[in-house]
Amino acid sequence: MMEVIGDYSENPFEGPFNDVPIRSMAIGIKRNIRQMLAEADLPEPLQPMEDLKMLS
Repeated sequence: MMEVIGDYSENPFEGPFNDVPIRSMAIGIKRNIRQMLAEADLPEPLQPMEDLKMLS
């Protein structure tokens, strides 16, 4: 069991639902910087996937 957990946690950016939300974080940073620069063309924030809404 420990080996399975170790294998799973070696790469926290692969994309399963409990990994680090790196894409969402990057889009948030991009939006914040563009807001500080008073730009009008802001990227839309990512929305939770339908099947994962019940988990949060």
